Amino acid sequence: EEALAPAEEAATTYRELAEVNPAAYLPDLAGALNTLAIQLSEVGRREEALAPAEEAATTYRELAEVNPAAYLP
Repeated sequence: EEALAPAEEAATTYRELAEVNPAAYLPDLAGALNTLAIQLSEVGRREEALAPAEEAATTYRELAEVNPAAYLP
């Protein structure tokens, strides 16, 4: 539970940075969303974990379209 606030803050910060400079921060946003989803799931908040997990997956798919060598693995 204690890790959720920093994870949510990280996702929010990376979202703001990605809006200004997507090329630099979209990978970090995807990672932060994935981390948030995992932490939510681990504390039993699986329904809440679905939105950041789906957003992370969508973001990783977009990154893989642009640079498959870096993001498909």
